[in-house]
Amino acid sequence: AGGDTGGGAAAAPAVDDRPLEERLVDTDWRARKTAYTDLAVALKEADPEDPASAFATHASIIPAMASDSNANAFTSALDPLDQYLSRFDAAAEVATEVVTGMVEVGFKNPKPKMVEKARKLVSLAVEVAGPVDTVPIVLQGVGSDKPKIPLESLTCLKDIVKSFGVASLPIKKVTACAMAGLEASDRKMKDAGVKLIIELALYLGAPCLAFAIDKLSDKDSSSIEKKLSGKNPGETKPSRQYRVGVAEEEIPRDEEGNATLDLVEPVELLGELRKTDFRDKMAPETKWNEKVEAMEACMKLCGSPPKLLPGDYGNLVEKLRGHVNDNMLAVAIASIKTLGVLADGLGREFRGYARELAPELLQRMKEKRAIEQIIIALNKFYGEALQLSDGFPVVHGMVFPAKSGSKLPPHAQIGALDWVCACVQRDKVSLARGEADHALSLGLDVVLKFSDPKVKAAAVGLLTALLVREKKGSGGEGPVWTGLQVLQESKESKDKLVFKKICDGADPDASAKGGKGGKKGGAAAGGKAGG
Repeated sequence: AGGDTGGGAAAAPAVDDRPLEERLVDTDWRARKTAYTDLAVALKEADPEDPASAFATHASIIPAMASDSNANAFTSALDPLDQYLSRFDAAAEVATEVVTGMVEVGFKNPKPKMVEKARKLVSLAVEVAGPVDTVPIVLQGVGSDKPKIPLESLTCLKDIVKSFGVASLPIKKVTACAMAGLEASDRKMKDAGVKLIIELALYLGAPCLAFAIDKLSDKDSSSIEKKLSGKNPGETKPSRQYRVGVAEEEIPRDEEGNATLDLVEPVELLGELRKTDFRDKMAPETKWNEKVEAMEACMKLCGSPPKLLPGDYGNLVEKLRGHVNDNMLAVAIASIKTLGVLADGLGREFRGYARELAPELLQRMKEKRAIEQIIIALNKFYGEALQLSDGFPVVHGMVFPAKSGSKLPPHAQIGALDWVCACVQRDKVSLARGEADHALSLGLDVVLKFSDPKVKAAAVGLLTALLVREKKGSGGEGPVWTGLQVLQESKESKDKLVFKKICDGADPDASAKGGKGGKKGGAAAGGKAGG
């Protein structure tokens, strides 16, 4: 079964009176299509307890049905497969084949309803056979390089967690898949990753998933907080039960029901790299694409999220550092990304390296095409391995160079300001003494002294982020609000407009209701400020 003698073959007879078992394996998809429909009827009427039922007679055809390569025939195969899995516990014997077919064939179907049915069949297969042999197939689907399969596999994992809970699932691997979704460039994958994290949090609580929740937007973080409010994660019950005995691990929890699990296995990266050809591929004489491949493999070894055992990473960091300014941009970007992943995985252990690397990365913003990846890498340094004050001297020198002849292009200045803004927006990371003042002074100096509208816009973004952060703080009119009065009190109308823009940006709801600039109106637009 599964062959496809399509348009060139003779049409199947209008009434095919051949035995069902013969038609089910016909090479003509039209014959198989009608046979699948007939089988669905037979299964619906069959007695699940009868050893001579339609299931026992035709069980051997299930794997071929589940992976039928013809889209038309496959669509008709879904109904009998549904009957098999729903009504016959013996279907556990072929559950893995069904899951494989749904992941590899069903998830690629162009029709959304068929994909939804395929996900339903995966859940039924997990229900009838348990998760031990079925769920790993879905986990592998998340890492597939074929279109649609990763997204649908991730969505399917969310369905499985929601229905059956987490006690019998490989929680660390499921979490790693959620992280892969969050870190994907595709918006739909990100959304699927967020939804999976939310379902995991309902069963595990937020603390052990903090490394993932910290990567979410304020909106998604608030959604998790709202759904968990007043609930004990340890009391969350699955909506479905397995139809076979399944071993469940007891999840350690704190007094509030939050799981006390470490969901990320640390990696001994240096040892793992020695098992690969990383050193050879990073040799000076190798081609640029081999170097990129080596660094991408290194990042993959770090895990998702990265978590690395401490060690002497000096040689590795220096090797990567040597390519930050590589003439081949792809190599430079790969090195920058890899340094960011190392920082993410080592945390505080990376601080000694971060303080030396940050100035070089900031200066590399002269290359416009590298700015986005530089900011991402520096954001991974920031917090545990790097403070904002570590980068201030370089940022200030980039924006206001000491020598008139050393002025950087505007995109580099904008990139430096954008990085400071990104740090300010990370309100879960405390600002060291004086850092907010330095950021405020930098933003105001640019607004008052620069004529380039794009550079000024970056400074406005920074000042807005500072005001938003202050508002979330003590709730009073703090030093940021006070410092911004220089714009409000300026005789220049353009400065007053900038002040209004900052206030409106910090409180768009008040702006939408007609909040005005000015000290009184600005206070309404800016709300209460805080440190």
